[in-house]
Amino acid sequence: AIPTSKQMFKNTFWYLKKKLEFKEILGNPITSMHIHPGGRRLLVQCRSLMSPNSLLMIDLKLNLVMQTFTGIQSFRKSTGGCITPCGTYVFAGSQGMLNDR
Repeated sequence: AIPTSKQMFKNTFWYLKKKLEFKEILGNPITSMHIHPGGRRLLVQCRSLMSPNSLLMIDLKLNLVMQTFTGIQSFRKSTGGCITPCGTYVFAGSQGMLNDR
């Protein structure tokens, strides 16, 4: 039998362990987050409302942005990103300009 979500989280307590704030994504809504297979990094993708930094790799131990990926746009629709199981590659969607005629 598969437990329902109510049964699964009945004795589970959630709490905020650490608050992370980065000027690179300040004011931009986050669309996806994925933990790196090693557990030390976090891939964060957000809508690029005010800045071109919409995909970031964050080091959770040092609380630093390790890498910003450029060329990704997400203004209206949610786009997702992910890390391969080996942790080597990052795949991300982008919202580009379409010219329908």
